[in-house]
Amino acid sequence: MKRDSIYYQIFKRFPALIFELVDDRPQHAQNYRFESVEVTNTLPIGINLMQLTIASEKAMASQAKQLIERVQLESTGTLPKNEIIDIITTIAVYKFSSLSREEVEAMLGLNIEETRIYKDLERQTKLKAAARLLRMGYSILEVAKAVDLSVEEITTEVVNSQTPTEQDRTE
Repeated sequence: MKRDSIYYQIFKRFPALIFELVDDRPQHAQNYRFESVEVTNTLPIGINLMQLTIASEKAMASQAKQLIERVQLESTGTLPKNEIIDIITTIAVYKFSSLSREEVEAMLGLNIEETRIYKDLERQTKLKAAARLLRMGYSILEVAKAVDLSVEEITTEVVNSQTPTEQDRTE
């Protein structure tokens, strides 16, 4: 909250004010010192991931960014950090499906192009384009060059996965 930093400054400069607010002036109030101590989340990362899925859009944006920062700073045990960040990104992309990639990136403070979900979507798009180009009569080699995939990938993922009638049209 914006007020948090203001309250911090007030109590930092006038630490005895807290006692005035609660109408209790202990004997050693003038010796009181105010410090801001960051409280870390005691919850496991997996629980935080689950919480993201049910958070409101407003809360989710800040929670996701904090969780990404936490993952980057803390040990995550057996969970690979990049996979946790991929999950956070996936949740954000689904939750904010009306936003552009750039808006989601700005909100989370990371480059989505580096995540698994982006790479998977990019690959699926290339495979769909390859299938269309093959149906239009282009050779597998031409298609591979056009969509920046190997001949083997196109053969395995597109040609071999087509139904017999679709294969007849591409041969």
